[in-house]
Amino acid sequence: MKEINLVKLQAELAAAGLPVCSVHADGKMDYAVKPTAEQVSAAEAVLAAHDPSDPLEEFYKALAGAGFDLRRLVYALWLSAAGGDDSLLAEVKVWLAAG
Repeated sequence: MKEINLVKLQAELAAAGLPVCSVHADGKMDYAVKPTAEQVSAAEAVLAAHDPSDPLEEFYKALAGAGFDLRRLVYALWLSAAGGDDSLLAEVKVWLAAG
């Protein structure tokens, strides 16, 4: 069975203007209204082209691998934006430059 990112697939189907109201982990789709044959075909094409990867998840994994957690990154950004303290943000910049 093909891996599916349910949230991402639902967004892709909505962006294609298809009346899909829910997607199941096995790829089955429920429609808000009875779909036309063309809509079913288009939904199947969206499913076939679906890439379940999430660039944000990859970013979070890279951060974790470098010893950063999301809370620390948000805190570094907050300190910089709210108070001008770039001390933690400097660590992030060093990590990004090395990556």
